[in-house]
Amino acid sequence: MNTTLQDIWSTRPVRIPKDQGGNAAIAGVCEGIGARYRIDPVVVRIAFVALTLVYGGGLFLYLLMWLNMPRFGMDTSPWRAINAPKGSLDAHQKKDRETGWWLLVGLVILLPSISAGAGGAAASSLVTFALAGIALYLLHNAHPVPPAGLGARPGEGTVTEEADTSHLTAPEGYPHPGVGSPRPPKWDPLGTVPELWHLPDPSEEPAPAPASRGRTGALVALGTVAVAIAVFASGARLISVDHSDDTFTITDNLDGSYNSGIGTASFDFSDMAPLTEDKTVTIDHGIGKVTITAPRDTRVMFSCDEGIGEHNCPPVLNDASPGPTLTLDVNVGIGEISVVSP
Repeated sequence: MNTTLQDIWSTRPVRIPKDQGGNAAIAGVCEGIGARYRIDPVVVRIAFVALTLVYGGGLFLYLLMWLNMPRFGMDTSPWRAINAPKGSLDAHQKKDRETGWWLLVGLVILLPSISAGAGGAAASSLVTFALAGIALYLLHNAHPVPPAGLGARPGEGTVTEEADTSHLTAPEGYPHPGVGSPRPPKWDPLGTVPELWHLPDPSEEPAPAPASRGRTGALVALGTVAVAIAVFASGARLISVDHSDDTFTITDNLDGSYNSGIGTASFDFSDMAPLTEDKTVTIDHGIGKVTITAPRDTRVMFSCDEGIGEHNCPPVLNDASPGPTLTLDVNVGIGEISVVSP
């Protein structure tokens, strides 16, 4: 698995901005993914939009990939430029460094949005990255070696007829990644001038786009969209209590599970209607503090678990109260669990 992740990272796509010959809508992220994995960039854009509308994390994921994808012809991403000494960077790398800082600001601003989809469920952010990760894994398995110049390491890759990069331009001062490719073009069958192999055949029109409509990749991306929409349709009512800013007031509408994302979340059981039978309720929170106001006259048993943090959950509250027992199973990834009396 570690080797596979390293391969996916080292062969990740490059961005193909519009000013370098791409048909990019924003920064060339989708254009680069389409070219690298031989799928239509439009399908990639649809997948990002679907993840944004359904789970709220698509735009966050887009900025994250932008931050870590170098431009066509370069091997320095905005993130790498940020972490390099400024004096060692050229003009193009300094521009990417400035872009990287703005991307970091955008990621911080959008961080709460990655759990805003599907009724505010904390799992929505995980689903966003899980679906994207599965799609990327399948695409990498289908096309483990990038076309020449379309991977994060410009000097590596293979020449394919499906990925023509002759109409793309490298940043000024950088060699075109197609130079010196192992397959001579039609106009130089004897291979006498490999330094010019990236140029198109004068008798032919350049390909309109670097990506082909690969069946496997298109099905993977469309499947990602379909799964996202299906999960949203089935889980949109996961939380049926009235809430505002992650404040849940439970009266006579007690659900079996409640989910919240990043920040603070309050669960007020103080006015909960009496139980007719024993009930177990699961509360899942991603990062932050969870405050639980216990019921007034209901026996409550607590099972609290936090990955990193602390809690003050008592084993039992209102132990002498007659009637059914409410069991609260509270789970927080990183943060604090606080139980207070009504």
